[in-house]
Parts: sequence; structure tokens; C-alpha cells
Amino acid sequence: MSRISIYVNKKASNSHDKFLKGLKNHLFRHETTIKQPKSIEELHEELGEDLRKDVEYIFAIGGDGTINTILQKIANTSINLLIIPAGAANDLATEVGMDHTIKKIMKVFQHKTYSQIDLIRVNGRYMATNGGVGSAADVALKINLYRKNYVGFLNVMKSMGANIYPLVFTKEMAFTKMKRYHLRLESPDLPLPNPVIKAPIVLINNQSVLGGKFNLAPDTKNNDGKFNVTILKHKTKAALINCSFNLLIGKFPGNDKDLVSFETDSLKISNMDNDPISFLGDGEILCQERSFEVKACPQALRIFMYTEDSDYYSSHNLEEISLL
Repeated sequence: MSRISIYVNKKASNSHDKFLKGLKNHLFRHETTIKQPKSIEELHEELGEDLRKDVEYIFAIGGDGTINTILQKIANTSINLLIIPAGAANDLATEVGMDHTIKKIMKVFQHKTYSQIDLIRVNGRYMATNGGVGSAADVALKINLYRKNYVGFLNVMKSMGANIYPLVFTKEMAFTKMKRYHLRLESPDLPLPNPVIKAPIVLINNQSVLGGKFNLAPDTKNNDGKFNVTILKHKTKAALINCSFNLLIGKFPGNDKDLVSFETDSLKISNMDNDPISFLGDGEILCQERSFEVKACPQALRIFMYTEDSDYYSSHNLEEISLL
């Protein structure tokens, strides 16, 4: 018998009752607790209790933001995380091959097909997927503002899924002035002759795809002890939009002289204008500072992954109940 905590972000999905009942039915041999914290503080308290009680598995129903909050507590522990995607982009769930059907979830859990992946630490906070500074962070801030101020926007996000990110990015590019950030980059692997740059976007990638759509770093892996840095130095809106469109359709613009991409395990980003700027990570704003210390944390998260081996396990009476 295993100890399992199932965390539910009710804001991420309104159709979870039948799904949770079906999930508990399949986990009846285990000590299973369903938790629906009403605040970040309550979530942290529940996760602390899980650590004290040596909970072995956490099932998380939510999006990348929910996962990011949870991994702040369980990084570098023995807890195994199983993601049940119920957000907009669901970048990490997509990367590890998880969906929202009980049949797949139980196959993965029963076969114990989990692995250890790298995390990225930014000024003491962790991220698992993609992030960075500049226009990408500005888009995340704008989306969070819409969610807070417009009652129906959450329903729009649920219906559009990952498409919400390129939509808001396109709107921002069309109707606002493109800002180029004055930054200093320090890394042992930096390929630029001058570490001081002006760029609208600097991205940190622990996997190839951002926002479920943008194929930013096609060769990046989340288990090699390094992360990808992609710098977009474009001087005009038209050039940046053209590059972004190619990334969106899966055509990596390798001949674009204003796109710089390299792998490293450490990077410092400083704002030369000396004002605090936002750092995006896993679809959320991780921190707002004048500079950021970015470090790779090898094999810091134990996570369930769907592989071909998962299908070898034969389970009886697995229902096709979906969260969505």
C-alpha cells in the first residue's frame, strides 16, 4: 500500500467529480487523500504535511502554474509526481506524455514508469519547462491581468487551451510598442563577443516547446544537466513576428542572424537599466528583480512519464473517464 495525495486546482477544471471518483476506485488498495487547497498558503501547508508523513506519490490536477507551485516543495525529494493536465498549455504534461484519461494514468502508475528530470533554479525558485525575460514575461503578466479583471477570460483560456499564448502575443505585437531590453548576459558558454545586448526576448528552455506551440529549442533535453538559452535580438516588430511565426509552425529559423541559441548550465541576466524586470517560468512570474542567477539542477524532480513500456502493463476494467 502506498501513500498518495491528489491535489486538485478547482480553477483549472470544473468537471472533476466523476473523474476523482473513478480515480479513487482504481486506487482503493492505497492510502489516498484528495486535497483541494483554497490558497497558495494552504497548498504549502498540505505539501509540508505530505513531506512529514513520507507521502510517496503526488497526483496533481492542474496546469503548469499548479505544477510549478508544487515542485517548489518537492524538488530534490523522493516524492514521485504524476501530472494530470487541466490547464491551458500543459507544457510539462505534454513533454512527459501524460493526458487526462484514467486509463493512461493508471497504466503509467501501475507500471511505475517514472524518471528523474532536471529543474532550473532562478534566484532560488524552480522552474521545469520554459521561461525568461522580455516580451514573453510581458505576455504572461498580461494574461494574468486578464484573468484577474475579466470574469469570462478564464473560460476563454479553457476553450482555447495553448492557443491563448500566441493569440495574446500577436495582439501585444500588433498594438503596443516593441520594447528592447538592455541586458548583460554572463555565462561560460555565451557565444557572443559582447555580453551587453539589446533584445526584446531572452528565453530559458528546459524542453523544446513553449506555450504548447512555439518550437524554440528542438534539440533541448530535460535530463542532460543543461538548459537552452535563446536570444531574440530583432530590432523591428516585423522581424520578430516573422521569427515567432516560423517557431510557431515548427520551422526553426536557423539562418536568422538575430536568433542566438546555446546550451549551458549557468547564466546571469542583469538589467542594465537597473530597474526590476519580470522573469517568466512555467507560465508564471517567478520573480521580479534587477538580476537573475539561473542554474541547472540535474535530476531534481522525480516524475511519471508515459512510454511504450507503460502499455505492457495489462490492467482490467480500466475506464475511459476523462477529466475534460
